[in-house]
Amino acid sequence: MSQDSAKRYLIIGGTTKAATTSLYFYLQDHPEVCVSSIKETRYFLDPAYPLESVSRYDGKNNDYDSYFAHSTAGQLLAEATPDYLYSPVTASWIQGLYAEAVQMLFLLRDPISRVESWYKFARQDGHLPADLSIDAYIGQMFDTLGQENLPQHMRALEQGRYAHYLKPWYKEFDKAQVQVVFFEEVKDNPLEVMQEIAKRAGIDPAFYENYTAEVKNETRALKNPGLHQAYKRFRFVVRNRTHKLPFIHKRLAWLRRTVEPFYMKLNEAKSEPAPVISDAVRERLIRYYQPDVKELSEMVKLPDAWQQRYLSVS
Repeated sequence: MSQDSAKRYLIIGGTTKAATTSLYFYLQDHPEVCVSSIKETRYFLDPAYPLESVSRYDGKNNDYDSYFAHSTAGQLLAEATPDYLYSPVTASWIQGLYAEAVQMLFLLRDPISRVESWYKFARQDGHLPADLSIDAYIGQMFDTLGQENLPQHMRALEQGRYAHYLKPWYKEFDKAQVQVVFFEEVKDNPLEVMQEIAKRAGIDPAFYENYTAEVKNETRALKNPGLHQAYKRFRFVVRNRTHKLPFIHKRLAWLRRTVEPFYMKLNEAKSEPAPVISDAVRERLIRYYQPDVKELSEMVKLPDAWQQRYLSVS
């Protein structure tokens, strides 16, 4: 059980490239919420999961609350680590530690739209050659399905099988503790989504009635991907070394919010045309995702666009 049974947690598992960063900052603004000192603590990821973190739970010693040392009594403690959805041990660990004290929130995005976003993001970060087409990228992922130790951007295809990855969470938790929200809903009606999340989490939903919901962490074309990689690495190291020092961390966070928009403007390139997936490759993707989306439809109510794309095809 939790180290303090009076504490309440909201953990965003989500999927990558589905507005988890935006939700984290929307929650940060709510006075009844304390967000983690690092957005993605990655604390409960499987030890072998291929992402860096400051620390990981070892199955015995729980130091999770160190990410909320700046909280005040009664606040909801919230974080957002999208890859929790894909980590094999995470559901059982979190349930075993916090049981009824935690609410899980998963953000899902149309899997084909998510692949398109990952293509743009991987090129932005310099993981893919600038001249690699999106069809070729998708083909590479189909060719490597089932291989182990793939980098994250090469998992974008397989990780769109949401029903497969949600099963352990529904097995470990009461259904009322697992909320699924769709990226498309956040994009179209962010305030309605935040009010519903607030109601389920037990915080005042009225805060979001006239809230200004700005998009965070939007993928952009960059002049110098290498520079951006170095910047992100520097930011990661500094943030991780200061997250237990609230006074310093808070001021560095303010500095980042002040300086980063100017840096992004300097490094931002002219917008590129949206990548176009050929009809044949798009059909292949629909067929690939169709069985999983059908299974997902038995777990949660899907957006109409998902049903039309994946379930109306015989």
